[in-house]
Amino acid sequence: METLGHLAHSDPTGIPISSNDEVLTLRVRIAAWSFLTVAGLIETVVNRHTMQDDGVNYLDMGDAIVRGDWKMAAQLTPGASKYPYADALVHYARAIGAARSGDPGSAQKDVARLAQLRDALAKDAYWAGQVEVQRLGAQAWVELAQGKRAMALALMQQAADMQDASEKATVTPGYLGPARELLGEMLLELNQPAQALKEFETSAAHDPNRFRGTYGAALAATQSGDAAKARAYYAKLFALAGKGDPRPELQAAKTWLARQ
Repeated sequence: METLGHLAHSDPTGIPISSNDEVLTLRVRIAAWSFLTVAGLIETVVNRHTMQDDGVNYLDMGDAIVRGDWKMAAQLTPGASKYPYADALVHYARAIGAARSGDPGSAQKDVARLAQLRDALAKDAYWAGQVEVQRLGAQAWVELAQGKRAMALALMQQAADMQDASEKATVTPGYLGPARELLGEMLLELNQPAQALKEFETSAAHDPNRFRGTYGAALAATQSGDAAKARAYYAKLFALAGKGDPRPELQAAKTWLARQ
């Protein structure tokens, strides 16, 4: 029967173990690795809402955008790091949040900061382009908050087209808020649900299985009278939510389905 003694030569550190007398050393190492792994996981969970060195809580930023908590997004504290694109994400969230909670003046300041960060990335065409997409999208919501609907739609369309034309870097996470998905939301606000549905569906082809985008598609289908698509998107919404926290979007879905 194989024992730890027979496995002694496969110490994962790569340091050879030459005799059964050293099995205890291997056991101690394994115990230490296990402890450190568990300790690291515990620290990650405990500190998941801790501010980072640059002053930004990225979990809160993502949560604010996904939930549409625009006031929370507007109140995010911007930081200064060695990475202009990371800083841009915060100003983008702040600008969208401020504009969509009725404070276009504050939003415009963050849009101006996005322009500065874009210029700071002039030697890196990819990231400069990504920040420009954010600037255009944020400016679009500022224009909408100021009642300039045509300009808002034009800018949001430009942002969406520009983002679609770029190839997202493979090592980066998904977009904080895909520009075309935001275009769909803007069209819903402007009472153009049929066109909004097309934009949500196009966005989903690039960025599939997003809760917010799926809910937007369901709303757009409902408002444009496409009950079959609305039912399908609401069903997908429940599948994406799983057993997570109850969300007002899910309650809205239940209410609509109960009336069918």
